[in-house]
Amino acid sequence: MALNYAEKMKAEAPTPRQTLIHELVQEFSMPLRSLGFNDRRDAAFRWIAQSLQVILDPRPIIKRTTATTAQQTTWLKDTAPLDPAWKKRVKHSYKLLIDTLSAYPDCLKVSRGPATIAPIDLVMMILLVFEFHQKLPSSRLADALQALRMAARKETKDLMWKGEHMGYYLVFLDRLERLGVAALSSGGGKDAQVAMDVDPPPKRQRTGGTYRPLSPPCSLSPLLLDDRLHSDVPLLASVLCTIGDCGSAQT
Repeated sequence: MALNYAEKMKAEAPTPRQTLIHELVQEFSMPLRSLGFNDRRDAAFRWIAQSLQVILDPRPIIKRTTATTAQQTTWLKDTAPLDPAWKKRVKHSYKLLIDTLSAYPDCLKVSRGPATIAPIDLVMMILLVFEFHQKLPSSRLADALQALRMAARKETKDLMWKGEHMGYYLVFLDRLERLGVAALSSGGGKDAQVAMDVDPPPKRQRTGGTYRPLSPPCSLSPLLLDDRLHSDVPLLASVLCTIGDCGSAQT
């Protein structure tokens, strides 16, 4: 059987980044598997590597993006030493994630979308713990992890490793960064509503092979109705309303 991408990466010559990833896989792949993460064919190696690459991204959270396999391969080959304090913080973040999910198993429950921990879930949950564990008490950290996963599942049923889907997580993390605990609903994360900073585009309906925004419902001014009801001219004869468009009153 041919090696997949994760297996090929794992076989690369060791670098400081490779070594750290191997250490994290050895310590945390089994606990992650027991919590519902699919570690088939060294998947843990690939996604732990992706999580470190996202954490090391110096840009603001909202501007971080997914890396291609080619970009990740280049990143893994970097021989620059890693800061010992940073390595310790990464290991602590993984341990804290495992401990939190184990202590608060209900935070893994979601009301829609994949019930298991998707690869992109793992990457973004570690980013949340790494960035926010000192700002949130343990119970609220569990709520934040659940709300993070639900924020993405409210937008799509298929969680893939691509920029569009990563953006759903980043919007939540950006709000958490700006608002703190106020970004979480009082009832926990399962059905938390993540308010958007911009209005969503209008819904569209299909008409004759093309799409157009839905027209607002036909409505009449109360003053017009009141005036016509007291008029000698019947209201039905005085108002012309076509489908999708309200005409003006005629007498």
